[in-house]
Amino acid sequence: MLGSEKDTPQARTPTENAEQARGPATTPVGDESGRANDLGRVVGSNLFKTFGNDVQALADVSFKVEPGEFLSVVGPSGCGKSTLLRLIAGLLPRDAGELTVNGDRVSDPRQDVALMFQKPNLLPWKTSFENVMLPRELQGRVKQEDEQEAARMLGMVGLDEFVHAYPSQLSGGMQQRVAVARSLMVGAGILLLDEPFGAVDELTREKLNLELLRIQESLSLTIILITHNISEAIFLADRVLVMTPRPGRIADVLDVGLERPRTIEMTAEPAFAELEIRARKVLADYEEPS
Repeated sequence: MLGSEKDTPQARTPTENAEQARGPATTPVGDESGRANDLGRVVGSNLFKTFGNDVQALADVSFKVEPGEFLSVVGPSGCGKSTLLRLIAGLLPRDAGELTVNGDRVSDPRQDVALMFQKPNLLPWKTSFENVMLPRELQGRVKQEDEQEAARMLGMVGLDEFVHAYPSQLSGGMQQRVAVARSLMVGAGILLLDEPFGAVDELTREKLNLELLRIQESLSLTIILITHNISEAIFLADRVLVMTPRPGRIADVLDVGLERPRTIEMTAEPAFAELEIRARKVLADYEEPS
């Protein structure tokens, strides 16, 4: 259950937010003795990112995600949420700051994280099974064990009966399930989700969120989710980072006290509403730059 009102953390200063988001100290980069303990951990310290047209996307962002933790990030459009995911995945270089994944400093595209976008981006001429197998094919290896794993992942997302279906034969929600299974086939313990269910209807989105939680628990994944939906962010996550308009900074950190496994009924609890209101008030305190 959620904690009582007196247990709900109050709004913090920017310095306190950074400390809360960063969490306790991690293993120093280069310390091989503690590297195993860093598997599934993502740490960013004082991150800055500005694009070539002098648009500053991120400013002094610090955070820490523990192994097996579910972290949601909410904020207005253009605040650098997606940029943050791309920095973590090594798809964009940072201008300043430190960033580590699994204890290693990020400098190139990572093979140990899986990044999923809002659109499923399935190849229309390939079946569900063939789309899910793509990561292993791109890695230059396809074994019988890989095929068994692909079938298992499709079963995990509830598509046992649609293994040989093409994308045109699937609903939007089913296509997203295939995309989730494909992301899991990367073999990474860290899943980066950029509005993955934003294009499906509300009922389908609710079902997919529950499936995502079940998969996370089953595979002990570390998940970072980008969303504009405050209720979704709170329902799924252990903590929620609330970001300011551009340049994106961490305005607040919500500690979510929901028990697991999560149920829809939890969204009706008074403390859940308190967290929603707190996040909305924080966002309302900031105005979009002119």
